[in-house]
Amino acid sequence: MEKIIYLWVLILTHGTIFSQQKLHDGIYLVDGFVSGSHAASQPNRAVILFNPGFVNEDPENYEPLVIQTDDFFSFELAGQPIIQNKKKESSMLLLQLTDEAKEKLKRFTAGNLMKNIAVVVNDEALCVYQITRPVISNLIQVSKCDGQDCHHIFKKLKSAVKF
Repeated sequence: MEKIIYLWVLILTHGTIFSQQKLHDGIYLVDGFVSGSHAASQPNRAVILFNPGFVNEDPENYEPLVIQTDDFFSFELAGQPIIQNKKKESSMLLLQLTDEAKEKLKRFTAGNLMKNIAVVVNDEALCVYQITRPVISNLIQVSKCDGQDCHHIFKKLKSAVKF
């Protein structure tokens, strides 16, 4: 019986994810994780999955996310994404924002302190952060990543995000 309920929730979540409109690439407020009956049937909500390149350790820890679609920051880039390689650490994937986008992100993050956000590209979450202070820089770190995963996301960002 438990397997049937799990399968039903998975089918419902999958159907909800693929029936919704395409999201803008950007930063969204996280409303929660999909568990039980909590799904995106509420207005101004969407369910998204994590990008497989960022699901490294334990895939069960990466449940689908419910994000708010009425309050988000859409990426406006001043140039191509940047991969900053580190010798002993994971590489960092960086985005350079336009001056106008920097001000929008500053307002968005200042108004949502201590809330969780998801970086979303191609309707997939790359990572989740908690806003601890307003972002005031033109250069933002999207995520830490390793090797091929970093290059895969770089290519997706480069083709998906307009600048």
